Amino acid sequence: MKKIRFLHLLALLLPLSIASCNLRTPHTDGGEIVSIALDASTLELKEGETHQFIATINPKNATYKNLIWSVTNESVGSVTQNGYFTAKEEGNCFVTITSDNNKSDYCSITVKKDGVIPETTKKINIVAFNDYHGAIKEEGDQMGLLKFGSFLKTQNDKENTLILSQGDDWQGSIYSNYNHGALINDVYAYAGVDARTIGNHDFDWGLDVLAANKNRTYAGRTVPTLAANVYDYNFQTKKVGNTQQSQLGDKTITYTLENGLKVGIVGVIGEDQITSIMSLYTETIAFKNHIDIIKEEATRLREEGCDIVIASIHSGQASVMNHDVDKYVDLVLCGHTHYEEEGNEGLLKYYQFHAYGLSSGIIELTYDTVTKKITNTTMECVTSSNVNMYINEIDDNIAALIQSYNSECDNEAQVVVANKVSGYFKSSDESVNVMCKALYDTAASEGYDDIVLTYCNTARKYLPYNVWTYENLYESFPFDNVVYIAEVDGSDLLNEVAKYNNVCFNPNFSKQVNRVGYYKVAVIDYLLFHTNSARYYNYFPSFRNVMGTLSNNYRVLLKNWLISNGYNTGKAMEADDYSSSVSMFNRSLLQEA
Repeated sequence: MKKIRFLHLLALLLPLSIASCNLRTPHTDGGEIVSIALDASTLELKEGETHQFIATINPKNATYKNLIWSVTNESVGSVTQNGYFTAKEEGNCFVTITSDNNKSDYCSITVKKDGVIPETTKKINIVAFNDYHGAIKEEGDQMGLLKFGSFLKTQNDKENTLILSQGDDWQGSIYSNYNHGALINDVYAYAGVDARTIGNHDFDWGLDVLAANKNRTYAGRTVPTLAANVYDYNFQTKKVGNTQQSQLGDKTITYTLENGLKVGIVGVIGEDQITSIMSLYTETIAFKNHIDIIKEEATRLREEGCDIVIASIHSGQASVMNHDVDKYVDLVLCGHTHYEEEGNEGLLKYYQFHAYGLSSGIIELTYDTVTKKITNTTMECVTSSNVNMYINEIDDNIAALIQSYNSECDNEAQVVVANKVSGYFKSSDESVNVMCKALYDTAASEGYDDIVLTYCNTARKYLPYNVWTYENLYESFPFDNVVYIAEVDGSDLLNEVAKYNNVCFNPNFSKQVNRVGYYKVAVIDYLLFHTNSARYYNYFPSFRNVMGTLSNNYRVLLKNWLISNGYNTGKAMEADDYSSSVSMFNRSLLQEA
């Protein structure tokens, strides 16, 4: 009864056409009417059917002059002075009886056509995925772009469906990096991706590449990019401006679906992820607080008539939950942390799926057209093991796109750089130590033999057993980091190098450090120029006298070093020789003098 009453109150708020008639049956020997009760509180009728209402007056001998019958929607039905209701056409209405002392009762009536109750809910599907990271090839639990793109194309062909990415789509493999994400963009455009939210690794080739990808068109279609909280910034004054950087991504996008629902999507990146991007690329931009922007843009979308608002966020659930976003949006899609997450705040659901195309989701939202709320949310997880169930056919156009782009770099990808590798080269230890050794030897050969150490952060993936190809190096070290030669003080060496990441020492370096002394090092740009959230250099704040850079990015230098040392022609490489327990790589040996 509460639901019916609530619906009735909603109906009374709407502009109504009221039909009324009087039932004159005067009584003079009793008190006022205390209550009126109709014989039915709800009715379902077919078009053309009638019902005569019976009203019970309490007390029976109450005094009254008029009983007024009314109907809220004359197009659905009409009521006579004797309480006869006639159903006209499919829809909903309320019949009310009211006394002259304002006592009343009502009946909620549903008129159905051919016995079918009119639907008061509408459903939409959201296909969501995140952190695809250029996963072009099908291998292991990785779907590969051919199957994944075919899956997206199949879903796009369905009505009331939107396809949304939460960012970091391009960076990760030679087959994607070689073309700076163009292959991924073209497949997304062809398959019908409706929006992608900007991610931190989308900045890895600089702002110009990011802007070019945002405007890239394939087959007459551009994939909309969202970056609602990316604003202008002055690195010298540390001030955030008031201009949203629309050349990198729009604030929001809206779609009106086949069922008439208007859906708005606001896309943001986590505020603190500015520190996850090479600072040389972010001197002119900043990320405003993503929670504030979500609320601001969601409010605007509601005012513009959106029935459903979705927050697409390149950030984990922990950075969004417990900030009252449930009062503003109907679904939250997350990314960045590479973990599958499913949470909720009341009826508001949160989802994040695995990276590298290991999983995505089909999320069904049920929208109540009366209450104008999402009443139910369900999710189907799509993985490599079941993706074929969701594909109509493997798309030949996607296959041709992949072949066209891959042919540009396939020969280079398959170049063998080491073919007699034994042991386990872990991504946070042996793999990085071999990189540090390659950088040290290269620096010495290019005239910087007086450096005291080389310094590098972790790899993205471990390097495999037995044979390494250039493709493997790309997967482990996918970035184009430049190696700088600079002077840093002893405090930075003790605070940073002695505690974090990986190192290769000059064999002539005593490893005794004076805090006030300066030391020449080779270090990748991301670490040397890293800034904190306040935008001050925080890994090597003391760096000075930048003397130059090595001849190529660190991945190419590693490739050249492996080949020049004969590892591609049978020279053995043992993981134990590159363990951090070996003195050459043991950063714990760095001590204050």
